[in-house]
This record gives sequence, C-alpha cells and structure tokens, in this order.
Amino acid sequence: MVSMGGIPVQDRQDIEAVKVYGAASNPPLLKTLSDKGIETLHDGFIVGPYALIMRYCAERNIPAIALLAQSFYNYPDPEAAAATIKEFSKITGLNIDVSKLVEGGEEIRLRARDVMKRTTQELNRMKKTQEYDLPLYV
Repeated sequence: MVSMGGIPVQDRQDIEAVKVYGAASNPPLLKTLSDKGIETLHDGFIVGPYALIMRYCAERNIPAIALLAQSFYNYPDPEAAAATIKEFSKITGLNIDVSKLVEGGEEIRLRARDVMKRTTQELNRMKKTQEYDLPLYV
C-alpha cells in the first residue's frame, strides 16, 4: 500500500528543492526506503487519513509506506507532486514523466511569492496609515 501526499511548510514559496519524507508500517520497509535514498521521518507524528491508513496496515501486517513532500498549505503544489512521484519511481523502478508538473509547480511558486510580496507591502502601507490616524499624546 503506497500513500502519497504533502506536509505543509511555512515559506514553501522560498523552497526550490522540495524534500520528500517516507514513513512505513514496519522496520523492513523503513530500511527499504533508506536503501533507496529516501529520507525517513524519525521525529514527529502523522495525522489525518495517512495516519489512519498506516495504523490500519500496521495492525493487520499489511506492508505500507507513505511518501510526503514539503508542500503549500492552501494551494495545489504540482512541484511537490512531482518530487513525490520521483521518489515513488525509485521504489518501483517505473519511469514517470513529471515535466508538466515541474513546469506548473514553478509557476504556482512564483505566483505565491508575488502574492506574499504584495501582501507584505500592503500590510506595511496599512501600518503607516494607522500611525497617521492615531492621536499623538505628548
């Protein structure tokens, strides 16, 4: 059983090389992930559907792995999807073309960076306006 998803990270728009982390339902699968060059989660915890799937599989001795890429919290992240599929390819030996995902991911990342820049500028402008609106007491 293979689950693929994301781990939302702050400042994702500044990350150029997305990391993918692996988790597994048993120690031999963790070793397989490590042997394939996939960084495994050592600390922390998984929540939501991936956690339930992993727990269900572990309880029933069903081999399962989760591949989780650093991703945007509120936006689709084709670049993270591409990184996850590349790691999946290492495990399966399948050659999957992810070039369209990489192109789409770069576009979304640049747009997100632009939105954050404009938001910061607007917040700074609003702060200045508030300063002028406040009464001055001496």
